[in-house]
Amino acid sequence: MSGLLLTLFLIGSLGAAVFAPIIAAYIFTFVTYMAPKFALYGPGITWPWAAISGWVAVILWLLIDRKILSKISFLYFLIVLWLIWINVTTQFAQGDEFHVYYKYNLAVKTIIASLFICLMLTSRIRIEGFIIVIIAAVGFYVGRGFVITLLTGGGGLAVTGETQTPLGDRNAFSTVIWMLIPLIMWLSAHTTIFPRVRIFQLALVGFSFVGIITIVGTQSRGALVAAPFFFAFLFFQSNKKIPIILFGIGAIVMVALLAPQEWWDRMASILLYDEDNSAISRFNSWSFAWNYALEHPIVGGGFRIFTLNIDPVANRWLDAHSIYFEVLGEHGFVGFFLFMSIMIGLLLNGRHIARVCRPYPDLAWAGDLGSKIVVSIVLYMVGGAFLSLAFHPITYDMAALSLALRHLVHREIAKRELPAAERYRSGFRGEVQRRG
Repeated sequence: MSGLLLTLFLIGSLGAAVFAPIIAAYIFTFVTYMAPKFALYGPGITWPWAAISGWVAVILWLLIDRKILSKISFLYFLIVLWLIWINVTTQFAQGDEFHVYYKYNLAVKTIIASLFICLMLTSRIRIEGFIIVIIAAVGFYVGRGFVITLLTGGGGLAVTGETQTPLGDRNAFSTVIWMLIPLIMWLSAHTTIFPRVRIFQLALVGFSFVGIITIVGTQSRGALVAAPFFFAFLFFQSNKKIPIILFGIGAIVMVALLAPQEWWDRMASILLYDEDNSAISRFNSWSFAWNYALEHPIVGGGFRIFTLNIDPVANRWLDAHSIYFEVLGEHGFVGFFLFMSIMIGLLLNGRHIARVCRPYPDLAWAGDLGSKIVVSIVLYMVGGAFLSLAFHPITYDMAALSLALRHLVHREIAKRELPAAERYRSGFRGEVQRRG
């Protein structure tokens, strides 16, 4: 029954996309994260919703959507160059062919989709809608994980999204939740789609707490490492320090009350990394990536070079367990430079947005969103130090959000400055005519 209802909803939404093509892009984003065919049952659930909604979005955008193509930023072209480079390195891939092209297809589709969606996020309401869609899709699994955590005291491997979704790994799941909490906080303060009333704001803050409890339930050690960075950045960015302090104290109290002994034991293993098999395998993977990059510094080994990194004890290949070594081993030092340039560019982009919006009170929402995106990217870079997430959809959706926001802000500022410039030019012409 749930599948039938969702199918009818998706069909109706795609019909509405004829009037607002951005809806098709929202559907694409929603099904990318939620992957309903793995989570629900019923007629139509097995349809390729991502492909259908993606092509509908492209066709409608080309035919009827209003295209506001601002001056494309250098960061946008840098991501395009990154896309080109992974196509180059794939031609030299040395890993298992099936795994190579499986990851290649996912990576290329992810980057192209985000570059395209960026062009559709041309207004404040579209940007806000995009944020809401991602939160709703991930929130489906957050709610489920929260219930499992409360019932079991921490579900570990059970607290994730569906296995074949971008949220199927508990470490990736926890990192995505951390990255979305700053956006949830932004939404509570600046929403225009929902009524900005106290009850709604409290509900969003409550959902942030639910997300933190779900993170605890994943028993992800990377999530614990990211936690101090999350609260530190929010504290220093916020003008209202007391609510952030209270939020942090509340989160600590909840963790202390709800986290099972199993969670404490697993977190304590961070300090005993030399005795932890998982940590040792990570060091081995990082060493493999570094040595391979030294041997193939330009193009690396292509996607899934880590299928050659066989653990002799477990008799299986070990993944990169780090976005940095993942990129270094697969795409060489050139790819590593491009990837890090994009990450640093996103941090600088967010700070730039916050700075240029400061003189304009009506753009405070954009400045705050720029700051929150910086927090999310920092959390990704911290959590990603221990995870293979270099091509996760959340990475490039954050990039699309940041780029679209920058384009919108510069358009809005140009509109405000244009009348003043026109007045100056008119006055200058009048002065010349009088003197003539």
